[in-house]
Amino acid sequence: MKLKLLLLELIVIAILVAAACRAEPVPEAARPVAAPPQAAPPAALFQWRQPTLVEAAPLGLALGLIWTDVAQTRAFRRIGVAEANPLLGNTPSQGKVFWMGGVLSSALLIAAWYALPTGWRILPAAAVIGVETDAVLHNAGVMR
Repeated sequence: MKLKLLLLELIVIAILVAAACRAEPVPEAARPVAAPPQAAPPAALFQWRQPTLVEAAPLGLALGLIWTDVAQTRAFRRIGVAEANPLLGNTPSQGKVFWMGGVLSSALLIAAWYALPTGWRILPAAAVIGVETDAVLHNAGVMR
């Protein structure tokens, strides 16, 4: 049920974004007067460049944590421990854990990381590292 609501929300967001992109521009006379210009952030922060090895290291760590969590979840399923992730449900199938928890999560992270400009790439990887480190450590404690 929660997955259906999540998919419905994503569809609504996609429709709203598409509608906003197709909206007609506001006439010049109707635009509000702009505030005085502020100091702009450095342009280099918003330029996309080929990822470097230093930028790839946090991504590799985040992907490793995602797949460690997937392996732990699959091990829990074999011994009958309930899953705590609300997106997967209490008793997800091995396939759902693999595809949704591993493949989809990895693909979304890689896409976000690659699409972001050079100063921002660490953000999605850092968020995943924070969440997945907690999950992996919690799972390791439960396994003892």
